[in-house]
Amino acid sequence: MYSSRRELVNASISQSITRSINTVLTTLFTITALYILGVSSIKEFALPLIVGILSGTYSSIFIASPIWYIWNEKKMA
Repeated sequence: MYSSRRELVNASISQSITRSINTVLTTLFTITALYILGVSSIKEFALPLIVGILSGTYSSIFIASPIWYIWNEKKMA
């Protein structure tokens, strides 16, 4: 078990970051191919998907975990 929430958050991020990056790279490769090789209507759809995937991944890894930690620390105090 982990002795503190901080250790729990760090371990959770460390365990999930590799899977997240692999998933994002695979998805981005496919969507980028669609953007490059697709017709204009596909390009209009692919570009927002690329932006959404990048921002969602960043948010999930680097924003959500610290917010959860801060929220729980204030809740326990």
